[in-house]
Amino acid sequence: MALVGEPDLLLLDEPINGLDPQGIAEVRNTLLELNKKKDITIIISSHILEELSKVATNFGFINHGELVKELSHDELDTACNEHIQLKMPNPDRALPILDKFITISIYTVLMMITAMSATMLGSQLFFGYVSLAGMSQGIIFLLIQILLHMGYGMFVLLLYHITRSSVATMLSGILIAAGILQFVDAILLAVFEHLKSAVGFSILNYTTSGNVGVLPLSGEETVYMRAGTVAVCAILLLNILSSIIIQKRDL
Repeated sequence: MALVGEPDLLLLDEPINGLDPQGIAEVRNTLLELNKKKDITIIISSHILEELSKVATNFGFINHGELVKELSHDELDTACNEHIQLKMPNPDRALPILDKFITISIYTVLMMITAMSATMLGSQLFFGYVSLAGMSQGIIFLLIQILLHMGYGMFVLLLYHITRSSVATMLSGILIAAGILQFVDAILLAVFEHLKSAVGFSILNYTTSGNVGVLPLSGEETVYMRAGTVAVCAILLLNILSSIIIQKRDL
């Protein structure tokens, strides 16, 4: 009925509400055809943004009866695809960092799965049973440990890019993994006496290798949150630093 007089303007309120997928497609094709062949301007009121994005060219957002924003299709796409973009003068030089990070990630996951499987096998062989109690807590612990190990792997990679020495990098990595940070922790507490007043302060809580050793299996949520934050921040920061360094080096 609305199209009998061949109007220049067509107002529709939720035209696809309650329709099945085939009906929605038919309405969509009809609206596009009316706009293209008969040059009819169509205003649609709807909350189904996904479907509107397939037919509309301009969008208006109404809040409590007031038009608060108008966007073109391209502007809406841009607004819905917000992201962080890191630009580098030589992006090809950053690819080796990404390749190594992927390799470290795969190795870490395989290593953790192998260690868990070996632990379960050993429990079965020596004690005659395997306990899976607290499975959800164990999965969270395992995921955070994987992130921490990935962060530590990126730290070792950064050391290599700084020193350009496999031997120095290997020795540094071994010393840190062996617990040399505990000595650094003791020295800090001895030199900076005000740190002693900070209850529970330890440099181990703010490093990936330190959290690997101190993270308890049945830890509190705040402990897991701290370790996870340290791991994610380390992965991001160390990847960026390695990429920056390699930009200024000859490959």
